[in-house]
Amino acid sequence: MPEATFSQFIRCSFCPENKTASDALLSTAEVYYGQSAEFASGLSSFEGFINKDDTLKASGLHNSEDRKTVLLCYTLLRLIVSKKLDKDPHELSYIYGAHGKPGLKDDPLFFSISHTRNSFSFAISDNFCVGIDVEEFNRDINFESVSRRFFSVNENEFIMNSREDSRERFFLLWTRKEALLKAIGTGIIPQLANIEVHNPINIIDRHAIDDLKDAVIPDQYYIYSEKLHNNYVSVALPRETKISLSELNEKNLNAYLQ
Repeated sequence: MPEATFSQFIRCSFCPENKTASDALLSTAEVYYGQSAEFASGLSSFEGFINKDDTLKASGLHNSEDRKTVLLCYTLLRLIVSKKLDKDPHELSYIYGAHGKPGLKDDPLFFSISHTRNSFSFAISDNFCVGIDVEEFNRDINFESVSRRFFSVNENEFIMNSREDSRERFFLLWTRKEALLKAIGTGIIPQLANIEVHNPINIIDRHAIDDLKDAVIPDQYYIYSEKLHNNYVSVALPRETKISLSELNEKNLNAYLQ
């Protein structure tokens, strides 16, 4: 039951020739988004499906709302993936790559997870590695200082050229960077300024980034972004992609699990 579709994308190319990818296979992906406040009964409805490993992840967070959001995110992902694979949710076994990227043991299904204070999102793809990031753009942080430290000169100009929207522009670019690096499998890297994501087409020199010099990655990635409530959500895949977007809440959840 998709509620919307991501349509606009930017392209990040790791080859100087800026070749376009073949569209012989137009992949698909599913993105699910939710706010913890939309689950008024909390975690009681999912108590039987909460995994001990997920509980351990959440236990390291000091804020109770953060713990609730993380457990909701991981538990709902487990329920939806188990439905797609026709498996018992308790049978799902996660494995983690060198940089903590989660995957499923013995199943060709790719997913990525992100959460912020009151919201969460995850993406699922049958064909390709996917990366997702969600960030609340009303957060009280000194984004200008972070931008000067981790973004390129060109990106800072893009952010500051619109004073009324500069905060949102910062978080738009941040979610693009993190989604891209999650899709590649590195996670956040020291040379963030070398990953420019402010143009419709961005040429990235992989040899200028230590983590990518010897990495086996596709020549390019497509990043789709959407504003949802007070958040930006960005999704990255190595192909132009049809993405369905579904908002989860306590009332409509059963429709996705039937």
